[in-house]
Amino acid sequence: MSLSGRVYRLPMNSGSMTANKQDLFTVIASSLIPLWIEEIRLDPISSLATEYLLSMKLFTGAYTSGAGGTTITPSKNQFNDAAAGATCRITSSTQTSTSGGGTNTIMDAGNWNLVNGWAWQPIDTDHRIAIPMSGQFSLSLDTTPSSATVNGCLIFREMF
Repeated sequence: MSLSGRVYRLPMNSGSMTANKQDLFTVIASSLIPLWIEEIRLDPISSLATEYLLSMKLFTGAYTSGAGGTTITPSKNQFNDAAAGATCRITSSTQTSTSGGGTNTIMDAGNWNLVNGWAWQPIDTDHRIAIPMSGQFSLSLDTTPSSATVNGCLIFREMF
């Protein structure tokens, strides 16, 4: 399969995890451009063997994005590419929720071992997670953690 579109990166450097269930990465597709989630990585942050539950969620229809966090501008993978149309945030202090008939679909889930880190990268391009126009993707931390600092990166591709 030939891949088209533009690739963008959401680096998270010294993101703050609070003692709440929260969204670590949030990507909201523009109303004109769908996107694919290509890869996600969370780095090791502890020498203690602790595991946190994670879920990758797709929100469509009516939803309320998690509060707080930091809005970031995605880094262009190619210097001459246009700026991303998606709106992106890291380390929201709460999780996104559906409202008024919206849909929350859990696309994948797993455990983040704080000693070894966590990575999600589909083996086949057909296994990527598609986000429709105006849809939202969230990597949610479903365990209430201790406060900590986290690093990682999410890579997505906008389709044109």
